[in-house]
Amino acid sequence: CRSSACRSSSPGSATPRRVGSASGTHPESTGGGPEGRTHLRGYARDIGLAFQIVDDLIDHEGDAAIAGKAVGKDLAAGKQTFVSLLGADRARAQARMLVDQAVQHLQAYGVEADLLRALARFIVERDR
Repeated sequence: CRSSACRSSSPGSATPRRVGSASGTHPESTGGGPEGRTHLRGYARDIGLAFQIVDDLIDHEGDAAIAGKAVGKDLAAGKQTFVSLLGADRARAQARMLVDQAVQHLQAYGVEADLLRALARFIVERDR
C-alpha cells in the first residue's frame, strides 16, 4: 500500500513501537520467553494501530477545544487516513476490533495485565 495511512501504521512503523515501548510491552523490556514476547508484540502492534485510527478519527470529527489541537488538518492536506479509506464508522469498528484483539493477547497474564487492558480500552474512548 502506498498511502500515508498504510505507511505510517504498518506493524513496523513508529506508532506501534512507541506505544509498545511506553506501555512496557516492547519485546526488549520483557523478561518472558519467546511466546510471551509474541503476545506482547501483538498487543503493542494492535494498540498502536488502534491509537493511529483514533487519532485519524479525532482529526476528522473531533472538537479542537477538546482535542487540544487543530482538527481537520489531514483532509485539508489531502492525506489518506484510515477515515478517508474506510469511512468513520468502519474505522471506529476497526479500532474497537484491534483493542479487543490486544486484550486477547494478554489472556495468559491474569490480573497483572489489568493496567495494560485498561490502557487498550482507553485508546478507543479518548477524545484528545
